[in-house]
Amino acid sequence: APAGKDRFHAVVIGPARNEWTGKGAAVLYLEFSDRQWSSPVELGLADVSSFWANIWQAIEIGGLDSKAFIVWPMEDGIVGRWITIQN
Repeated sequence: APAGKDRFHAVVIGPARNEWTGKGAAVLYLEFSDRQWSSPVELGLADVSSFWANIWQAIEIGGLDSKAFIVWPMEDGIVGRWITIQN
């Protein structure tokens, strides 16, 4: 998502903590600035209640200048986090 001033917000899903069930995938935030990516910051863990469900299609990010809002699924609902880039 655009972050203004040639910067971008990104959300990435890490591998599941439990590879057998696919549960507990890390939700990672990164910022692109000065032609390089920041180190990832773990925001939480994504899960779904169904074994056959796919978390990849349920994670979203929206950006407005230096702020981003990221949402992801959990077994019992949806989690959302605001991220603000410090100038």
